[in-house]
Amino acid sequence: MKEIDKSSGSPYACGLNDAYQKRMSFPHKWPKGSGIGQPIVNLTVEEQDEYLLGFNQQTKFKDWE
Repeated sequence: MKEIDKSSGSPYACGLNDAYQKRMSFPHKWPKGSGIGQPIVNLTVEEQDEYLLGFNQQTKFKDWE
């Protein structure tokens, strides 16, 4: 099995961040790093799986109060 890219902007990192911010699941990646350039939403099945893995593994969530 391939090692998962957990760097800033990767599908996995985006999943973690979306879950932490309590946003809905919306698989994407930022090829130049989180928030730099344009997000990519046309992901491969493997990238979608990595996003969902990050989204589902997040255990800490932002307290908006």
